[in-house]
Amino acid sequence: MKTAAVVNLSKVVKHVHHFTHEDFDGQVTALQLAKRVYPLAEDENETVRGALAMVVTDMAPILQKDDCISLLMPAILILFKDISAEVRLNIISSLDPLNKTIGAELLSQSLYPSIVDLANDGKWRYVRFSCYDVFHFHRYQLFTNM
Repeated sequence: MKTAAVVNLSKVVKHVHHFTHEDFDGQVTALQLAKRVYPLAEDENETVRGALAMVVTDMAPILQKDDCISLLMPAILILFKDISAEVRLNIISSLDPLNKTIGAELLSQSLYPSIVDLANDGKWRYVRFSCYDVFHFHRYQLFTNM
């Protein structure tokens, strides 16, 4: 049940964002929903974390840049270091919306140490290959200033 809710989290945030605060009369806002992301990144269920890794960056275009940095980036960094290869692969594969929202320079500064750790981890050959595949596409955007 929690996994199904997480899979739809970005859709709910997008839907809630289209309404004004007057429409909700003090009820849930997109920002309040985004504040719930961090605990989900630490959930004991790998399936929940994997689902979150697929959708968490989809919330980035809805939130302001500062909210992305303060609310989403800590959870994304946790997902990058997850023990599950599937979780790490899911987050690596879904970075494009975050890149468009916070910018390539800030994204590379935030994630570069985690990417290097993943690339050097001999146990995670498939994840390393996926890192290469995903970042090969973004290499000029992400690493030109490094």
